[in-house]
Amino acid sequence: RIVAASRSPFPAGPDGLGDTGPERLADLSGRAGRPLVILLDGPEEMPPALAHRLAEWTDGTARWLRRTGIRLVLACRPEYWESAAARFPAGLLHPADDPVDPADGTP
Repeated sequence: RIVAASRSPFPAGPDGLGDTGPERLADLSGRAGRPLVILLDGPEEMPPALAHRLAEWTDGTARWLRRTGIRLVLACRPEYWESAAARFPAGLLHPADDPVDPADGTP
């Protein structure tokens, strides 16, 4: 899995997704009043070739998240998050001390 990811910038090819790409899903979920949430699990396990492009990836991801309204959840170790969080614009990060409304679970 990791080796295959390092050989291709997008293994499935964006055109291979048909009308189920993330932008379309974000549009559908946004019209339903709920943002699309994408979970990225274990980003610290990426191959070194991809890790060297982390700043470029973070900048592009931040622009894409803002443009599409998609929310990203990173499931990673605390050590990884300490450096990754510093690369994202503060306005995109969800503060840990943000109160949550118990009625619906949203901030």
